[in-house]
Amino acid sequence: MCNRYRLGESTQLKLFAKLRVEAPNISAVGEFRPTDRVTVIRQSGEDRIIEEMRWGFVPPWLTVSETKKLGPMTNARSDRVLESKIWKPAFLHRRCILPATAYYEWQEVPGMKRKVPYAFTRKSGELFPFAGLWSEAHDDDGNPIHTCTIITTDAASSVTHIHDRMPVILPDETTELDLWLDPNNQQPESLLHLLKPFESEDLIYEQLPVGSVR
Repeated sequence: MCNRYRLGESTQLKLFAKLRVEAPNISAVGEFRPTDRVTVIRQSGEDRIIEEMRWGFVPPWLTVSETKKLGPMTNARSDRVLESKIWKPAFLHRRCILPATAYYEWQEVPGMKRKVPYAFTRKSGELFPFAGLWSEAHDDDGNPIHTCTIITTDAASSVTHIHDRMPVILPDETTELDLWLDPNNQQPESLLHLLKPFESEDLIYEQLPVGSVR
């Protein structure tokens, strides 16, 4: 799973250029935890926009408080996006990208009471384009709210010793990014091949002090 990630204040602009969106002064930066407001890129009609959403998916037929029994819903398993009634409508109609500078996972070490955190980044310094889903739901007062989740898949072979899952990191190619964001593309077979581990030498990681990421 991925329940902590970071978007730096000085973001790399290549990803935004590939997605043909301007990178404004993004306010949702820093280290993100479940229910935080995060930066999301999505399609809106003919336009491609950047907006802030609540990280923690809320299905359209539920309110925020009604999802508490389901957990934070910050992640959607790639092997469930077409099976679950929660994920399937969003997978077919409301896909998005969550840009990230780094993400964190924790490793269980025999003999240690606390797990060891690791930070995953890209050797190239580029942003990770996480594959995400978003929803139009309502908060407990009935106000409209946009929420999102990150799709996860099996970990890349180079990092399975740390954790068995990782975020789906979309290819850098503009055609693939466009394919993912296009709400008119509702053909699952053209999308499922993107939901695979990030097997790349560009993926690097660093062990962090225990307790340094909360």
